[in-house]
Order: sequence, then structure tokens, then C-alpha cells
Amino acid sequence: MNISIVIPVYNGEKYLSQCLDSLLEQDYQDFEIIVVNDASKDNSKKVIQEYMARDTRIKFIDKEENGGVSKARNAGIRLAQGKYICFIDCDDWVEKDYLSTLLSMYDDDVCLTSCGHKYEYRNHRYINDKKFKVTKFDNKMGLCNIFSDKSCFVLCANKLFLLDLVKQIQFDESQRTGEDFLFLYNYLALCDGKSVVHTTKRLYHYIKTKGSLSSMSCSLDKYYNNVCIFDKLKGLKLEEIGEYNDLLNSRIDSWTFLVLLQFIYYAHSLKLKDEVKKLKRLAKSLHPEYKKQQKFYSSFRRCGSLLFGLILLFLH
Repeated sequence: MNISIVIPVYNGEKYLSQCLDSLLEQDYQDFEIIVVNDASKDNSKKVIQEYMARDTRIKFIDKEENGGVSKARNAGIRLAQGKYICFIDCDDWVEKDYLSTLLSMYDDDVCLTSCGHKYEYRNHRYINDKKFKVTKFDNKMGLCNIFSDKSCFVLCANKLFLLDLVKQIQFDESQRTGEDFLFLYNYLALCDGKSVVHTTKRLYHYIKTKGSLSSMSCSLDKYYNNVCIFDKLKGLKLEEIGEYNDLLNSRIDSWTFLVLLQFIYYAHSLKLKDEVKKLKRLAKSLHPEYKKQQKFYSSFRRCGSLLFGLILLFLH
């Protein structure tokens, strides 16, 4: 097989069939599917076994203890045998030309291909774009684009990777959140002299459901973790990207500050006074310019949630 598809599953009984059906109906069929059951408490295992009986390309890893998405993906990586690899969440689904499109953009100097995605909620179907564009840039700019307005670039799920490079880094199992940022950062750092190709064609349906792998927890601990990851990456000099270091660190700094503003606003909206104070202290310690922006932030808070969101989109 040419492509390995890794699907971590945790309590995905309700949505797993749609995910697997969308893969089995691909117009490109030279692939294997590695489903990793991360100690689900529902009937996910039964659903997986039913599909295994229908198609021998489906492989199954049944974990006894829940270890999180990073450990589940790494288990799939170790079993993968394709030249390329992609990762899909069990509650998401893809268009029938998802694999063929990502694969068609590869050539000898390409290390990563990606497509657009559509955020959607259950019971909503998206009709794919008729107009789209394809862009190509080097891995150095790819690193910078992780922390830019190209939000599609921060996900692992809408991309096709080279398996031999993925096996050199894998996912950081100590991270319960922000693992995609770190993985993409480390992967692109390996791709010196290679290119990234992206199409705006939205082929990946990113489903927002309660309890899904992609759902955001109300716990602000995850927010702190993500901000600390960004700050850890800030200041890291990569010889491979040379003159792009300043641009990269500038974008990490701007992204971190924007995320902090969002987190503070979120805590305010929930009336979590202690959390607001904690976040403000974090903002001041990481970004001295925050003090200068407090009046600017206060005007954000008075705008209300809708206008605040529109301003953030404009700032991107």
C-alpha cells in the first residue's frame, strides 16, 4: 500500500462509521487504515471489528489504557507500512478525492501537502468548493505559516506526510494539548530544501462534537499549556531556516499574544476572576507590551463576544 491512514478512536461509536465509509469510498484505493482504539468505553471496538470483517486493509490496535491522542497516533505510526501517512479523527470525514488530491500534489521536492478544511457541527453537510487555488512554498515559510492567518496549517488532520520523516519525530506523548503545533514544527524543521504544497479546496470536514478528540475543554489549564508551548518555541533558533528566524519568532509572539487575549476574554465571560488574574500575570510576564495594550483590550471586552470575534478575525 502507498498511504497509511491512522485513526485514533476514543468513544467514537456514533460517528466512526461515517469516517470509515468516507475513506472506503475514496477514488484512490491503495491505502491501509490503522484504527487505534484508545480504551473506549462505548461500542467503538465492535464497530471497528465489523469494518475489519468487510475490508482486510483495516488494521486494529486495541489499547487497554487510555493514553491520549499522541500515544494513539504513535502506535499507528509504528505499525504503518506506506510511503505516506495521514491522520484523521474518528468523528471527522473526508471528501472522496481527499487522498488523490493530496497525493497528486507530491513530487520529488515536496515534503508535505495539505488541503482546506471546513469546521462544522453535526447534521450540517458542506458542498465542496468549485473554485480553489494551489500554492507552493518552502519548508522555512511553512514553519512561519504555522503561526499566521493560515489557520488550516496548524492541523495535522488535513495533511499528507512522508512516513520516513514522521518516524524520526513522532508525537510528543507528554503533551495532552498543542501536540499538532509541536509535531508540525518538528516535522518541517526536518524538511530542509523541501517544499510544502497547499490547496484551498476544502476536503476535510472537521466536526465539532461534545466529547470528541477535537473539542475544547472548559479547563483553562489547557490554555496555559498551549501558551507555554508557544513561548517555548519563541526564541528557538533553527540554523536550517536562517533569515526566517526573526519572522518566525515575530509570528509566534503575535500569535501567543492574540491567544492570551482570547483566553482572558473567555475567563471574563465566565466570571472567573482568579483565572483572569492568573492569565493577566502570565500575559505581563511573557509580553511586557501587554501593559500598553490594556486599554485596547478593555475596549475589546466592552464590544461583546460577536464584535470581539470579528476584530480577532481582522487581526489575523
